[in-house]
Amino acid sequence: MKTQLEMARIVEAQGADTLMEVSAADDPGVIRRAVIQNTNLPVGNVPLYQAFDDTIRKTGYSSRLDPEYLFDLTAVLIFRI
Repeated sequence: MKTQLEMARIVEAQGADTLMEVSAADDPGVIRRAVIQNTNLPVGNVPLYQAFDDTIRKTGYSSRLDPEYLFDLTAVLIFRI
């Protein structure tokens, strides 16, 4: 997570107007929230990465991703962040 936070600081200092947080390792939700808390930039993300991470933690297999879960997660991320 240290690397992602440092990258966010760098791009903000260089004048970026937005930031895409596309971490797929560790816990994407934790990393995304930390980046959001540590930058003033609007932060975009890829909900599919979070959905796969959650599915793997729950079932052990990314292939067991429930499409409805992806849609529900996307809605939650849109309104929560």
